[in-house]
Amino acid sequence: MGRSAAAAGAGAADLHAAEQQTTPRVHATLPAWAMAGGRPAQLIDARLLKNARRLLRTYRLRVTAAREGGHNTPGDGTALDLVPAEPVDQDAWDRSAGPLARDLGWSRACAASGSRPTCSLVPAIQFVGYDGYANHGWPGTCSANCPPHLHISWVSPCFGTSAPSAPCERVTAIPVTPAGS
Repeated sequence: MGRSAAAAGAGAADLHAAEQQTTPRVHATLPAWAMAGGRPAQLIDARLLKNARRLLRTYRLRVTAAREGGHNTPGDGTALDLVPAEPVDQDAWDRSAGPLARDLGWSRACAASGSRPTCSLVPAIQFVGYDGYANHGWPGTCSANCPPHLHISWVSPCFGTSAPSAPCERVTAIPVTPAGS
């Protein structure tokens, strides 16, 4: 990872590696600390819970949306909308969401697409919506009708599922090594 991979003693993650996971094919609840602004905990595909916790801790981010309807991709629990854990000012975005977007392969050159093959994304990530992608980004680039956020979607054959649905048959995760290994 671009940041301290062992932050908060949660183990290391190798963003440039990926592993297919088929079990457990269930949803898990994100921890309360992971949610932004007192939002109720939401569900995520259980096979991605370690990834989510690792990214949230390492990049000091919180979740504004996970598995819920009304978005283009998170219905099966393989996507997150994220904001800085600290007060949302330019410095907070520069220290959290911006570095994660870049570490996942996002760049201004591919921002309008956010997807591979236009973006050279790390193997486990399908889409990064940030500055340059409509209705995504930090407060300085997101319009009045768009709540600022970074959106990430993991690789899944169910990518694009917008209605809440069961977990897909498989997902591609970032390998996370337990702390002390």
